[in-house]
Amino acid sequence: MQKWKAASLTAVAGAIALMGVTAPEGHANAAGASAGALSAEVVTTLNKMKATHDLTPADRAVLRKHPEVAAQILDPASATVSETVRPVTLRGITCKTYNRYIAYSTILGAKAFDWHHEIYICPKGAKGVHRVSRRQYVANRDANFYLRTPQQNDEVGQDTQWYSSAYTGVVENCVIHYGCLGEVYPYSKFVVNGGTGHVDYYFRKG
Repeated sequence: MQKWKAASLTAVAGAIALMGVTAPEGHANAAGASAGALSAEVVTTLNKMKATHDLTPADRAVLRKHPEVAAQILDPASATVSETVRPVTLRGITCKTYNRYIAYSTILGAKAFDWHHEIYICPKGAKGVHRVSRRQYVANRDANFYLRTPQQNDEVGQDTQWYSSAYTGVVENCVIHYGCLGEVYPYSKFVVNGGTGHVDYYFRKG
């Protein structure tokens, strides 16, 4: 069973948004917001999930009776990994973009968000790797999920034979009339061998 990570008010207050999307006004105080609009069993279940950082079968059963709430909550077990590789010509050199992403759904099976790690690399001399750009971002994001400052942002080996790029993202799940429930930490790393052109990929779904 994959587990939630506790939500951090510091992370909320210091949040960054992608593509101009930010948390609602006053969202940093959402964890203390009134839960009066939610039923007692939902509040009890959400409190338990926030305290244990876990989503049990019993929790699922309760939340599925309240689809308007379940539609806002991430199902960590839903994560799947995909990739795209695209050749790009830059000043006569054949380069490539590698985009690996982890797709997440809600408890009801709807799209929650896709977390991406993308690198754009070109050959450098006989064996070197030149990184043109790199980034982490979310796409197809439902309104209850917020990309925060990455926990890890590492890059090694620019213009050398061995290049690596790694991110540990932070995506926070917040529920209307309740507040922020928890965070997931998807991890992704590329390792490129400039001599052979081989790319290894490592990941953790969070």
